[in-house]
Amino acid sequence: MNLYYLERKDACGYDESLGFVVRAETPRHARELCSKQAGDEGAAAWLSTTRTSCRHLDDAGSPKIILRSFNAG
Repeated sequence: MNLYYLERKDACGYDESLGFVVRAETPRHARELCSKQAGDEGAAAWLSTTRTSCRHLDDAGSPKIILRSFNAG
């Protein structure tokens, strides 16, 4: 299994997911998992390579926050 960081590229409103850190076999599988947890942005946003990014994560590097998704409203 691999870890992937998926993040929105387009504008975000309310009741929408901003990003995910996902454990999956492939980037496509990671996108499919995220699409099942979509908010008002719709499932298609997470399947789209133009609306979202998907980066492979490894465990190298110094300690840091991987994902903080915050939307005040």
